[in-house]
Amino acid sequence: MNEAGKKRDDIGIMATAWLKRDEDGLTEAARSLGKEMVYLSREVLNSEIAVTPSRARDIGLIGVAEPAVLALATKLIRPKKAYGRVTVAIGE
Repeated sequence: MNEAGKKRDDIGIMATAWLKRDEDGLTEAARSLGKEMVYLSREVLNSEIAVTPSRARDIGLIGVAEPAVLALATKLIRPKKAYGRVTVAIGE
């Protein structure tokens, strides 16, 4: 977040693919931040244009992090970046 000039309090919503709706870590992260988690469908994610290539193509998705941001925000301000097993993209 700091890399994008944003703080934790600036997070409005968290989003990912519907395939991850049963991942306890995501649910807990949203809960601990006091944010809503939105799970987007294949159709919504694939209707966006990912800025960077994604391994999500292996499961028929254009991407997850960037398409999720682009589906819910006006613009992508931080392309996806992996932090271990977590990939984050930021929009506003």
